[in-house]
Amino acid sequence: MHRGLRGIQWTATEASAILQPLPTDKQHSSRPTAGKWQAKKIRMSDQATLQARIDAILEKYPIAHLSGFWLPVEVRIDGVAYEVRIHVNFTNHCWTRSIETGDAADEVLFREQKRKGMIDERVFCLKRWNFSHQLPGLISNISHALCLPGQEKSVFYRLKPDTSKGKDAGWYICLRLDKSDSRKQITLNIRSSHYRTNKPEGTRGAPIRFWAAFWSYYKDLRTKNAWMRDGEKEKAPR
Repeated sequence: MHRGLRGIQWTATEASAILQPLPTDKQHSSRPTAGKWQAKKIRMSDQATLQARIDAILEKYPIAHLSGFWLPVEVRIDGVAYEVRIHVNFTNHCWTRSIETGDAADEVLFREQKRKGMIDERVFCLKRWNFSHQLPGLISNISHALCLPGQEKSVFYRLKPDTSKGKDAGWYICLRLDKSDSRKQITLNIRSSHYRTNKPEGTRGAPIRFWAAFWSYYKDLRTKNAWMRDGEKEKAPR
């Protein structure tokens, strides 16, 4: 666990790279894609330089509002209501974007290893940072919100609509559920938030409530993991 970035905790994976695939900028209709991918190796000697840039940015644009927190989700097991606590974690994609033509090299804050040796260089995004202040409130109240399932049952997109720009326009929040057997916890990773005028590639089917999406992910896992069942807390009848 790393404690750079002004007190925000990051795992070793998050500090160096986010390895899971994310929606690519070629899917974003709101900005060009030139210059996004830089095929170069990430050198450890670069980390101090990048950290200094991150610290300077976060002096001006703090991200204390993106500290992790525990989110209770209600599930029903054999007709009985239980509460399952999952840990919410925000990635830097909530306040950075991929580099674009015109961005200076010394604006790069993260170099993230992707598949096939590609590197995603990321710079600060004021638009995403401004929107990120809404994220904790949106996620805290997500249980009954409608989400768009992604290609994997653990990935969902929640739309904060902007109907003035079209039926699919607005802010999309990419979520992923993961489990850690060593920590004995389920994590809801807020992997990205970005504005666009069309649906992300890979969404499928009709919108569903988040609690239903969570149950679809959780129901089989709980039968194989005693620590999950041990963490279920029966809710008192209303």
